[in-house]
Amino acid sequence: SAPEIDIDANFKQTHIVRAGATIRLFIAFSGRPVPTAVWSKADANLSLRADIQTTDSFSTLTVEECNRNDAGKYVFTVENNSGSKSITFTVKVLDTPGPPGPITFKDVTRGSITLMWDAPVLDGGSRIHHYVVEKREASRRSWQVVSSKCTRQIFKVTDLAEGVPYYYRVSAENEYGVGEPCELTEPVVATEEPAPPKRLDIIDTTKSSVVLAWLKPDHDGGSRVTGYLLEMKQKGSDKWIPAGQTKQLTFTVEGLVENTEYEFRVKAKNDAGYSEPREAFSSVIIKEPQIEPTADLSEISRQLITCKAGSAFTIDIPISGRPAPKVTWKLEEMRLKETERVTIKTTKDRTTLTVKDSMRGDSGKYYLTLENTAGVKTFTVTVVVIGRPGPVTGPIEISSVSAESCMLTWKEPEDDGGSDITNYIVEKRESGTTAWQLVNSSVKRTQIKVTRLTKYQEYSFRVSSENRFGVSKPLESKTVVAEHPFVPPSPPSRPEVYSVSANAMAIRWEEPYHDGGSKVIGYWVEKKERNTILWVKENKVPCCECNFKITGLVEGLEYQFRTYALNAAGVSKASEASRPVVAQNPVDPPGRPEVTDVTRSTVSLSWSPPLYDGGSKVIGYIIERKPYNESGDGRWLKCNYTIVSENFFTVTALGEDEAYEFRVLAKNAAGVISKGSESTGAVICKDEYSPPKAELDARLKGEVVTIRAGSDLVLDAAIGGKPEPKVFWSKGDKELDLCEKISLQYTSKRAIAIIKFCDRSDSGKYTLTVKNASGTKQISVLVKVLDSPGPCAGKITVSRITEEKCTLAWNIPEEDGGAQITHYIVERRETSRLHWVIVEAECQTLSCVVTKLIKNNEYIFRVRGVNKYGPGVPLETEPVIARNAFTIPTQPGTPEEVSVGKEHIIIQWTKPESDGGSEIKDYLVDKRERKSLRWTRVNRDYTIYDTRLKVTGLMEGGQYQFRVTAVNAAGNSEPSEASQYMLCKEPSYTPAAPSAPRVVDTTMHSISLAWSKPTYDGGADILGYVLEMKEEGTEQWYRPHTTPTLRNAEFTVTGLKTTQKYQFRVAATNVNGMSEFSESSAEIEPVERIEKPELELADDLRKTVTVRAGGSLRLMVSVSGRPAPVITWSKQGIDLVSRGIIDTTDSYTLLIVDKVNRYDAGKYVIEAENQSGKKSATISVKVYGSL
Repeated sequence: SAPEIDIDANFKQTHIVRAGATIRLFIAFSGRPVPTAVWSKADANLSLRADIQTTDSFSTLTVEECNRNDAGKYVFTVENNSGSKSITFTVKVLDTPGPPGPITFKDVTRGSITLMWDAPVLDGGSRIHHYVVEKREASRRSWQVVSSKCTRQIFKVTDLAEGVPYYYRVSAENEYGVGEPCELTEPVVATEEPAPPKRLDIIDTTKSSVVLAWLKPDHDGGSRVTGYLLEMKQKGSDKWIPAGQTKQLTFTVEGLVENTEYEFRVKAKNDAGYSEPREAFSSVIIKEPQIEPTADLSEISRQLITCKAGSAFTIDIPISGRPAPKVTWKLEEMRLKETERVTIKTTKDRTTLTVKDSMRGDSGKYYLTLENTAGVKTFTVTVVVIGRPGPVTGPIEISSVSAESCMLTWKEPEDDGGSDITNYIVEKRESGTTAWQLVNSSVKRTQIKVTRLTKYQEYSFRVSSENRFGVSKPLESKTVVAEHPFVPPSPPSRPEVYSVSANAMAIRWEEPYHDGGSKVIGYWVEKKERNTILWVKENKVPCCECNFKITGLVEGLEYQFRTYALNAAGVSKASEASRPVVAQNPVDPPGRPEVTDVTRSTVSLSWSPPLYDGGSKVIGYIIERKPYNESGDGRWLKCNYTIVSENFFTVTALGEDEAYEFRVLAKNAAGVISKGSESTGAVICKDEYSPPKAELDARLKGEVVTIRAGSDLVLDAAIGGKPEPKVFWSKGDKELDLCEKISLQYTSKRAIAIIKFCDRSDSGKYTLTVKNASGTKQISVLVKVLDSPGPCAGKITVSRITEEKCTLAWNIPEEDGGAQITHYIVERRETSRLHWVIVEAECQTLSCVVTKLIKNNEYIFRVRGVNKYGPGVPLETEPVIARNAFTIPTQPGTPEEVSVGKEHIIIQWTKPESDGGSEIKDYLVDKRERKSLRWTRVNRDYTIYDTRLKVTGLMEGGQYQFRVTAVNAAGNSEPSEASQYMLCKEPSYTPAAPSAPRVVDTTMHSISLAWSKPTYDGGADILGYVLEMKEEGTEQWYRPHTTPTLRNAEFTVTGLKTTQKYQFRVAATNVNGMSEFSESSAEIEPVERIEKPELELADDLRKTVTVRAGGSLRLMVSVSGRPAPVITWSKQGIDLVSRGIIDTTDSYTLLIVDKVNRYDAGKYVIEAENQSGKKSATISVKVYGSL
């Protein structure tokens, strides 16, 4: 049998013992064969510390005189051939704490050091109250306590002897005493030399220099850092040589050898000397870095500079690149050099191009090219120089010259001066004179008609352009005489009759090749009948277009036409007469012939009849052909010797591989032959290869063809193609084969496939493929057979199997039978029976919980989809046995405190690492008071689903432990480990911040401060205050007081420097910790306050003081003033310094005269004097009973 651990009511899993006591752990076990028992503890060898006694039924572990190192988890494991079992004991040893974490230090100055450490790993089972900080000189063995009540893990040790090495150690203290100390392994010297500078970096290099930078030291050794010393050495050398000194945090070392590797280091210097050196992270090779050149054009808006002609412009561009790039300037393609007008200045970080007295020719794109060993870059700046425009572009053309006017035409100037041309100025000059006369000064176009010329007078003209910056130089024309230079035009071309009807014709012609120097303004049209010689004018006014329609003709007569051209000089000669044309209604040409078939020697044509038959029935057609060529040359030849009455014809006796074009003419009963139809275009005589064709039967057209199960599916399509194609039907990738179910019929015109008795498996995409030498044609039809559903896709998943139920899940069937699946039928049967039992008759989802199973019986389940055509094909599972497949969960995490109140505690815990295969349905929470051994259930009458609980009904001041047990369908887990004891109390918090410190008083070396208590104490008494100060120019805050806290809300800070300014801030502490710091005070400088001296006499001294002779005279006066005044006592005729005793302090002065006599009577004058003034007082003394 497997090993078992026996746990009874007296069993304790957590043991708490005091240091020096004995730990005894007892556990009973059983198992066959007798299991092997093993005790273990992490990071410990139990054989050295523990006494272990083991028998066949129990084992005992004993540790005598235990200490904190014996605390921890002890694991007991029993194991045999049947398995193993283990249990964990938690042992807590109440002892003094272990040593704190390693000690580190910072802010070493001439007389102080700040220590820091981590909390002990072992707290001895009790909270750490505070720490004990000690020091000792390295030459001595005795330790001195610096602080015995340090509550934080940081402490500033002051009053150290300068230059003396000290060891430091820190011990933690809890309620059981002071623990082991943690000691520094090396002594630390409070030295005046500063710490080494931080982080020496190499910023940049050139071929002969290097730029270094570093950060200030962590501390200055108590004296201001006055400078830094740079040292260097070549790689491989042991000798460091000075490289320079500086007060800055950066330095450039020059005079280095190119391509040589150097190392650098820096030392900080103060009044006491140099710090330890700080070396650079790595050595550096001195060389110029390779950085591709670049230029910054952001200062030039849109890279465009506009300048007025005659003024200067400057292109100033910052540049960069390593090594310094070579600079080249170009204007368009011309390289710029320095001249009287052009100046180029270039430094390593910018280049400047200046052009004086700019001209229009300086406009254009300026290219800046930067070149170094890393690359070449070119940048562009566009410069526009604006000014008056250039002369207009000639020559000035003179046209339409007449006796009174002429037309001038010119082109815009090539240079518009950088601004739009606003107008042109036109002037004229008669030959024989020198004076120019203004024609027009506001011409907007490049053309003007000059009028009011004198007939036969010779003229010259000139034109100037103008923009908003001025007028250009004029351009002069050649001379011209004002006279008509033209003659009547040449005759027009021969008219062509392009439209004929029974009583009208339309003609067109082309313009004369010469207009006689004057524009043709119209045409005259004449006609004549063929059998007469008389020409008759048809238009009463000249027609302006080169076409004309003649009406009023007699049907059946033949007509000819001619035209004349007309200009300002007169009428031309008559044109050549047109060809004779009979006036009759025309026949429209037939439609364009279509080629229906082509062989090597024949072409079959078909066409449509004319739209209009000319008023008589079309009796036949004439077919013509001619060899095809791109130019269209060639003669049309008749292909039929008799009239063809049909609308189709086959032309024979053609040459193989020859190209022809064909047209058709129609003839009607009146004998009118139409114009030729549109040409067929090129037709080559050769055997035809037509691509395959396929078209589905009309019944199969549509997105989906549906058919009821059991019916026959007929797939029918018309096909064609030359040569005769190969045809086959396929479904998916598989060709349909002839069989009992499938019938196939393929002919040259049709392809038919018949699928008999269809069922759901016949649904799918059917494709007809028609293939020949000219290509392949495929058409598809999607068929849906309306049937009951197919089996569900994939497998049925069986999950959450228990003794009574399980959960089934399945997928939708891939074949739904052509209708929506409405529900599923779920069935089961025992493997020992053949009968199926319906579990769910109408399951609407894809899962089902099967219940009422019999424990350990084996079942098979099946699922069928149902649509409107009936239940589908079932899908079965593998055999399944009804039994639990889960165990109890593992134990939850240890409860932890979230918050506490006066009568409640909120706890939380982590979920078990494993839920045992069954969902956690409850948590059982137990509590136990500190004085009790008995656990009581918290949630007896409610269920806990969350891992967080508010436990109520507790007693204020009571201490409680908690443990948690997880519950699933298999049972309860092991309880969690017990929590720490939690105290029920009113919650409290850290206090609010006090007010900002205010100055009460100052002296040359001290500042007295006071502040107000926090407005909120956090619910607990204020234990004290923590004051921090900061010197001007630093960021380091530190405490001026040696005690952990200040009891009162005031403090005087001493030992301050007169010329230094300080800031202060304060925080309050209570049992929960320290508050936020207050706002810092303004910067305060310790200065001596100046107050006038004041003397305050007691009431009895204001009257006459009487004293018996032989007695003692005591005169005491209160004194105040800043700085402390100098006090002088005087009495006329008596030296009081020798006669009496004068005792003076900062607050009073006392004059004592012993054994007074009558000579001591009189007026005593006291004077107090300081820088701000003087004060005196007089006291009258009367001595009685004197002799």
